[in-house]
Amino acid sequence: MKKLITSGAIMLAVALCVAGPEDDFRNQVNRQSKKYEAAMLKKDIKAFGKLLDTYVTKDFKYIENGQTMTKKQMFDQMGMSIKTFQKVTKFKSRIITAQVQGNKATATVSNLMEGTMIGPDKKKHTMSFGGNTVESFIKEGKTWKMSSMEWKTSEMKQDGKKIPTPGGAG
Repeated sequence: MKKLITSGAIMLAVALCVAGPEDDFRNQVNRQSKKYEAAMLKKDIKAFGKLLDTYVTKDFKYIENGQTMTKKQMFDQMGMSIKTFQKVTKFKSRIITAQVQGNKATATVSNLMEGTMIGPDKKKHTMSFGGNTVESFIKEGKTWKMSSMEWKTSEMKQDGKKIPTPGGAG
């Protein structure tokens, strides 16, 4: 009986230590997200751009409000947006669901960016933009790279109150 319990404990320990393809994907993408977060909290758009070059495919497509952009177009838009913030206080991405098939993966991701800025009224405001995206990835070598990102839902808030966004993704 003691031998059976020991064998069972060893098998459970091995099972918990062996990461499947979905675990590998989630862990790698979460590590990448932490790097993006660190760059954005510093408003370091150059570091953000280097991360894009490392973790995004050359033919990357960014889709927001039905408009498709290239990696460069998305980066340029992000750069302009980040300049409007005095300070970025949150930049988070969290995988909600993930499916891995061979060297391809798809994830539904919850995203949030928040910060402070001076509004047209010359007062400080907290602005946030968030929502859910569907992201596609391709594994190149040992690295998961994002090949597309499409906003499925989005919401913008000023001082905690939802503000309308023309052509918003819902």
